[in-house]
Amino acid sequence: MRRWPKTDGETTGRAAHSGSGLGITVRERRRAVDSFGRVALARLAGSCRDLHPAYFALVMATGIVAIAADLMKMPRLAYGLTWLNIAAFLVLFLMTIARVSFFPARLFEDLIDHTRGVGLFTIVSGLAVLGNDFIVILRTPCAAEVLWIAASLLW
Repeated sequence: MRRWPKTDGETTGRAAHSGSGLGITVRERRRAVDSFGRVALARLAGSCRDLHPAYFALVMATGIVAIAADLMKMPRLAYGLTWLNIAAFLVLFLMTIARVSFFPARLFEDLIDHTRGVGLFTIVSGLAVLGNDFIVILRTPCAAEVLWIAASLLW
């Protein structure tokens, strides 16, 4: 007569052999998920804290290439780069808002640092170029005006 290994009440359905390591309890799984969540949150907070101000150059450069692609009659590439640019801007904008909210001292250190402070100008340039993307490629002047006003205020 063949006997199947018993499962204890807390396992996830795998057989619980003593010492074999096949069974994982719900408590162990929750600990692992909680630990992963804390690590991911700590990494995200560290990324926001240490965000270099010049990362907005990504938005600026991608917007310039998108406009060039549109001028070279490559509309698919232009649209793709524009939407990628919008996503990059939103991520960087949210990270910057988190940095202003949670790490204002680090932002002030960047502001007075001669090597990192100039990177803050890329925010203005990125906003202006993204506004140009909205006009030239997406044909939405209202969004472009909002971005240009924001760039003017930051200047």
